[in-house]
Amino acid sequence: AQRAAIVSGTVELPEGVSAVGGIEVGFASEDEFGMPEGMRFGIGATAPNNKFPGVRLSPGRYRVTASLDGTSEYRSSEEFDLHPGAQEISVHLSRPIHLAGHLAVEGAFGSEMTKIEIRLTSPDRSLEVQSAFVHADGSFEFPSLAPGIWDIGVRHVPKGGYIKSMMLG
Repeated sequence: AQRAAIVSGTVELPEGVSAVGGIEVGFASEDEFGMPEGMRFGIGATAPNNKFPGVRLSPGRYRVTASLDGTSEYRSSEEFDLHPGAQEISVHLSRPIHLAGHLAVEGAFGSEMTKIEIRLTSPDRSLEVQSAFVHADGSFEFPSLAPGIWDIGVRHVPKGGYIKSMMLG
C-alpha cells in the first residue's frame, strides 16, 4: 500500500502585507502533462504565522494556489511534487502584474479591430479567465493579472482577416 503525503506549510506574504481575513490555500492534483485530474482540496492558513495544518493527500504532482482574503489582489499558483510522508512547503503570494501587448492583423475590415478579444486562460483552471479587447491601434492590456501560467488566445477575428503577429511585454 502506498503511504500518504502529509503536507503542511506556510504562506509567505510580501513585506508590509498582513492577512486580515485569512488566506485560502487550494490543492489540485495534476497528471504528467500538468492537467488537472479532478482532485481538489482547500484549507485555510491562519495568522499570525500564516501556517496551514497537515493535509493528507495521495503522493503526486499538485498545483497549490493561495489567495489573500479571498481576493485576487495577492495570489500564488505553484507546482509541488508531494512524496509519501510528512513534508513542509512554502507558498509565496505576490501582487498582480501589468501585461500589455500588441496584435497585428491582416485584412480589410476597418473598425472591426476593436471587436477582437484577447483571452487568457489558466491551463489547470485554477485562475479566473481574463479578457481584454484590442484597441484601434492593436494594443491591449491586462492591468491586474494574477501570477501564474496562462494560455493566450484571440477571439472574433473578422471574416477575411488573419493574425499576422502578437507581441507581449
